[in-house]
Amino acid sequence: MRTSHVIIILAGLGTVAAWEMRSEMAENIWNALSAFAVLVFAGVLHVLQQQPGVAAQRRAQLFGLGTVASFATVVSAAFVYSFIRLPREGAVSFDTLWICSGVAAGTLAAWLWLRFVRLLRQA
Repeated sequence: MRTSHVIIILAGLGTVAAWEMRSEMAENIWNALSAFAVLVFAGVLHVLQQQPGVAAQRRAQLFGLGTVASFATVVSAAFVYSFIRLPREGAVSFDTLWICSGVAAGTLAAWLWLRFVRLLRQA
């Protein structure tokens, strides 16, 4: 797919997201930062994937996997921190959904890092 098509698609998605988030953005514009960051990440990753050559596409895959694996690691670390901190402060025990979400985030992070290392070791 050409870069101009991807830019148009991402702009359309950004417009729809901004329309749906207009009440949250009216309160605080920083609420839209995560949606904007995802759109920019998708655009950068697409541009990197379009470069000719196997090495360039491998670098793009490493960039994408490394970024998403880092984010998943931060999310799982936040769950672990909450698991440790909240019970000490006398909070009620976690519900099943919270525990499953933490385990899923940790599993996803481990799997992504495994894929990253495997791709990094390929010659």
